[in-house]
Amino acid sequence: MVRRTLRTFNLGDAAQVSVRMLIASYFMATAIGSIPGADTGALLSPIMSETLGRVVSGSIVFMLATMVLIGKQTRMAALILGLLTFYASYLQMVQIGMDHVLGAFWRDMALVAALMLTYGGPAKAPPPQRTTFTIRRIARRAERARQMGAPHQPIAPILYAEPEASLVPAPLEDAPESQRGA
Repeated sequence: MVRRTLRTFNLGDAAQVSVRMLIASYFMATAIGSIPGADTGALLSPIMSETLGRVVSGSIVFMLATMVLIGKQTRMAALILGLLTFYASYLQMVQIGMDHVLGAFWRDMALVAALMLTYGGPAKAPPPQRTTFTIRRIARRAERARQMGAPHQPIAPILYAEPEASLVPAPLEDAPESQRGA
């Protein structure tokens, strides 16, 4: 008996992982400062100094991008990363002016939208379907006459048996005075 199954490959899974890697690597590069991006250090400027704020916010962004890259807690990491990017880009646009950084804000919003695409994770592949029918011979366990509806042996009649005396409750007249009640 040979069973063959059809293997399916979903191109969406590979594309989803590729997009997740590309977006996460962009956020990692902005976190370490190798390419320009939203200045997330501005978010922490009211709390701490500018240099310390850049280091702390860069570490947070790098950690969240790593979580998106490896696929652990992707929804939470992508949402927090998107909120940080949106808020930092919005603050930069408000501080500098809309005319000068509108393109950077638009780029950051496109990245946030692409980051939200990573929410779904790889699609689950459908279960493999059998491609061939297997025909096997079933051994007979009963003779042919019984399989074709031949008459069966009659069932023996059930004889009525009296119940045991210990299982039958005693009539109320035979019970002692203490058990009769009032």
